[in-house]
Amino acid sequence: MKELVVPKPPPPDTALTGALQAALAQMKLTASPVLRVVEAQSGRPVRLLAEARVLGVNTRHKAVRALANDPARVLFLLAAAVSEINRELEPVTDAEELAVLRDLLRHREG
Repeated sequence: MKELVVPKPPPPDTALTGALQAALAQMKLTASPVLRVVEAQSGRPVRLLAEARVLGVNTRHKAVRALANDPARVLFLLAAAVSEINRELEPVTDAEELAVLRDLLRHREG
């Protein structure tokens, strides 16, 4: 008899979701659009569930996995998150997104 071997899923990346949630809180976006950051298992790298005010980070996505050892991964994912929030929510404007991206670039350079 053959046994089916199913690999165990990786442990939750609470360091990533926690750091991203803290960074979003510091951005002080209009209407505080994100209450919680959670791991997702499929879909785009970053996705906003607007009604629930939850940001999902697909830690299995190849783009997110590629950032695993990059010290700036939270900054990169934060930029993606702010773009996603801007696309999904009317109160967060292009100007606000641009201001956040400028701040992130300054932080990255400094």
